[in-house]
Amino acid sequence: MNNRYIILLLLCISWSCQDFVEVDLPSNQVVREDVFSQEESVEGLMRVLFYELSATGFFSSGSTSSVTVVHGLSSDELMNYSTINTFPEFYQGRVTTTNETVGQLWSTMYSTIYMANDIMEGLAEPYADVISDALKQQSVGECLFIRAFSHFYLVNTFGNVPLVTSTNYQANTSAIQATQEAVYAQIISDLEGAIELLGDGYVGERTRPNKTAARLLLSRVYLYLQDWEMAETYASEVLLEQSLYEILNNPDEVFVANSREAIWQIEPVGRYHTLEGETFILNGAPTLFALNNDLINAFEEQDKRRMQWIGAYTSESQTYYYPYKYKINAANGSTSAEEYSTILRFAEAYLIRAEARAQQNNLEGAIADLDVIRERAGISQISALNPAISKEELLAIILEERRRELFTEWGHRWFDLIRSGEADNVLNEKGWSSVNYVFPIPENETLLNTNLHQNLGYNR
Repeated sequence: MNNRYIILLLLCISWSCQDFVEVDLPSNQVVREDVFSQEESVEGLMRVLFYELSATGFFSSGSTSSVTVVHGLSSDELMNYSTINTFPEFYQGRVTTTNETVGQLWSTMYSTIYMANDIMEGLAEPYADVISDALKQQSVGECLFIRAFSHFYLVNTFGNVPLVTSTNYQANTSAIQATQEAVYAQIISDLEGAIELLGDGYVGERTRPNKTAARLLLSRVYLYLQDWEMAETYASEVLLEQSLYEILNNPDEVFVANSREAIWQIEPVGRYHTLEGETFILNGAPTLFALNNDLINAFEEQDKRRMQWIGAYTSESQTYYYPYKYKINAANGSTSAEEYSTILRFAEAYLIRAEARAQQNNLEGAIADLDVIRERAGISQISALNPAISKEELLAIILEERRRELFTEWGHRWFDLIRSGEADNVLNEKGWSSVNYVFPIPENETLLNTNLHQNLGYNR
């Protein structure tokens, strides 16, 4: 069975419907048995899964329907220049239940979860006994990770959401919203399972999650849950992997393919450049997005990130700034994929541990971690600048450092503002209010499933 047949088979049989609640189990059991009883086919399924991650707006963080764009507009990262109806709603803090981009995010996240569930269920069938234990463990571990990753973004974007852990059609069409506590419990369970099953290293490129990726995401989960001790524990486990990862001295090397700072990346599909480069690099006055000037002003002038991760286009009357973490797009691209979309990277572990340590009053340890990031940026060390800094001041600096380090990466700033309680101070001027810090459940979903309750502050 060739790879093209596998891809077409799975896309057409299992995941062709537009909405996850409409997807039923494959009717052709003979074909399904054929797929899950051949190692080549299973490997093909995993390639399909990761192909979908790179091809959809949710996982391709530069795509205009991605979490990076949506949360960048919603927070104080991006300015909107688009006349497309969906984007002004995010920028102005007036998202409606019929917003098409919100609907795309919801359906893409759940479609990804459904794919992962379908593969895990297929590998649990008796006819999959011919598949080697090593391939089964790797595949199931990756599926658990992807399911946790998707649920993480669902719960932080929409609040109480259905918890989908199977492909059961009847259950999915009438799924009720689980509490955020229940969703997080499942995320933790899935990531713990992934850690048990995944390997430490990589087979080839850094485009498939490994044990370290699961640990980093788990440390982020505990940070959001304010379990500072567990957040520090898992971040420390990530930072022990110095043989595979490092903080690169040159910021321009961070987002290249298989960078030593990268923990998990996605290879561009069907092009020689990332969607980040395609979406953000300006070759003229912006017609979609540009960086908020407040973000530009948050950098010290000598900050290498300011100089190397931010580009500028100057028209006759105005200068526009744009994210330049990715340097290649269609206009200046090469004939090989030199940059990969980076989803998880080593620097985040230092920032997580710095915050977790500061919350536990280990200010010296927190400063040491924060200074690793500031040293690479070429700005003053806190240990020299203000070694007697208070806990409150240090936490504020860590939040600002996250803003400068992680801008336009996977919605970090939006989530940081909300979980830190700073959203009211920053976002109220844009029209957001505290009841709107989760997006509305898409209207078509509430019509399909009457068990779904609309989030407060939005009309059903």
